Amino acid sequence: MSQEFDSQSQSQDLEQSLSLPSLPSAPSSSSSQLDGLSLSSFDDHDNASPVSLLRQAWMLERGAPELLQYRGDVVDLIKRLIDDQQNVVFSTKKSQNDDFMCNLYQLEIDRIHYMLSSYLRIRLCKIEKFGMHILLKPEITDRLSTAEYTFLTKYMDMVGEHLDESFLRFLPEKFRTLTVQNKEHNMIEEPDLGC
Repeated sequence: MSQEFDSQSQSQDLEQSLSLPSLPSAPSSSSSQLDGLSLSSFDDHDNASPVSLLRQAWMLERGAPELLQYRGDVVDLIKRLIDDQQNVVFSTKKSQNDDFMCNLYQLEIDRIHYMLSSYLRIRLCKIEKFGMHILLKPEITDRLSTAEYTFLTKYMDMVGEHLDESFLRFLPEKFRTLTVQNKEHNMIEEPDLGC
């Protein structure tokens, strides 16, 4: 137990020691472009930073059984920050021989990119799993981004066509529908809300 506590406190100390000033939006012409650079523009350990907002959205989406509201503002901001920081790292790497710092910044960019990708993957998994349920409930459909809604409609069309060509057309008419919901049969998979 004490070893676990010690490793957690060491991890927190390491995170705090890596709290550096932010990367500039464009490389400067000074002799050392990486002097004073940091990813704190990403994550400055307060609740209002873009990375903190992404982390919160990611954890909430991961823990929720149903699809939550899409955080387009945070996703767009993080994408823009990643692109800007990536350009600064590439230009610094070309103009200087400070590979250690560039690698450190690249590692942080990759970590944030992983969180963003995971957030979007979780949403797509829920959309695929509960697609018909989402389409039939407008209050849930409103939680989707435009791209997610387009994906959902195309995905459900393809699934319907595949099932129809595979076996549904061979069944009697009353068994061909995929949207039966009654006391005996519920063909639409819904998230378990535990209610």
